[in-house]
This record gives sequence, structure tokens and C-alpha cells, in this order.
Amino acid sequence: MIGKLAIFTVGYLLGTRAGRERWDQIARLARWVAERDEARLAAGVALNMAQLGARQGLGLASDLVRARRRLS
Repeated sequence: MIGKLAIFTVGYLLGTRAGRERWDQIARLARWVAERDEARLAAGVALNMAQLGARQGLGLASDLVRARRRLS
């Protein structure tokens, strides 16, 4: 039982260290991307497209509700 616990503990500690190093690598990459002008531009375009899609979807839903009311 103690042997299994020791093996688990060593594995957990090694995995945690590897996980932390990978997390740091991902965080560095995310910061690098966030600082790029291209990424900011792409984020702005994506936001504008999402807002446009939401407005169009709302307009379509409103049109469908009005059409349904006319049929009733």
C-alpha cells in the first residue's frame, strides 16, 4: 500500500511539473499572440461579424414573429 502511494506521489509530482511547464509555454504564446496587431485586428473583425450576425438573426426572428401573428 505504501509503495503504491509513493509511486502515485512521484508520478503526481512529475506530472504537475510537466503540466506547469506546458501551461507556462501556452501562456507565453498567448501573450505573444495578444500583443500582435494582426491578432487585435482579427479580434475586432470577429466581434463585428458576431454583432452583425446577431442583428440579422434578431431581425429575422422579428420578421417571423410578425408573419406568424398576421397568419393567426
